[in-house]
Amino acid sequence: MNKQEYFDDLKEILTDEIYMGDSITELNNEISNNLWLISMPQELCSVTDKKDFLDFFEAVIENRKEQVANPDKNHGMIFYLWFDSQACQLRFNLISDFHKKLPFGCKLEIIDNFDEIIDEFFNNKYHDGLPLGNCVDTTEENDNKKEIDESEYILKVYRLDIRKDIHLRK
Repeated sequence: MNKQEYFDDLKEILTDEIYMGDSITELNNEISNNLWLISMPQELCSVTDKKDFLDFFEAVIENRKEQVANPDKNHGMIFYLWFDSQACQLRFNLISDFHKKLPFGCKLEIIDNFDEIIDEFFNNKYHDGLPLGNCVDTTEENDNKKEIDESEYILKVYRLDIRKDIHLRK
């Protein structure tokens, strides 16, 4: 697969219909229906630049703004994008704007633009998966090592509030 074919495959994401719940009880439905995962083989990273993804996400956001402007719903949505380093995936989602916080179980650093997240994606060296040498060692020696304190993990997330705006309606 070359770069053009890769981005042609991503085009279907641009027109995917979002799910907009009507109440806070539909958070799980929004999360599962509005989640997109993007990965890339290492060989394509060398021929793809950040601008390709910046342009792609600008187009995604523009489409989601148009969908939120739909007169059938009376609320906005929260678009959020993050890099899942363990899966080496860019991930993004939308939830209704009546939810008070993003659905993560860790500390978040909300950032103003998604350039930094795209950089993390490109700079990751495991696009083709983790090498077997990085698997967890379950030997007795490893059992005595200090446990990792996961409470210190901070996830960078780009968040954009897409407000319902009557000026966007057609």
